[in-house]
Amino acid sequence: MMIVRCSEALDRVGTGFTCLVDVRTLRHLTSSGQVSSMQALGVPTKTLNRAAFVDMLRALSIPTTAVKPSSDYSGR
Repeated sequence: MMIVRCSEALDRVGTGFTCLVDVRTLRHLTSSGQVSSMQALGVPTKTLNRAAFVDMLRALSIPTTAVKPSSDYSGR
């Protein structure tokens, strides 16, 4: 599990999309409180550019269509 922030604009969500990801799972973190809570639990954080973010989604078997406002995707 990891917190990932995209530093470049993404389709449908713009710049600064922050989410919690795992294999086939993506959850949009909509507030700084959510991010802080996960960081307090020791979840690592990574900032990626658009290309690396899309590559990460592919590696975790998450479709790019799962990236949208308030997304809560689970492909299980």
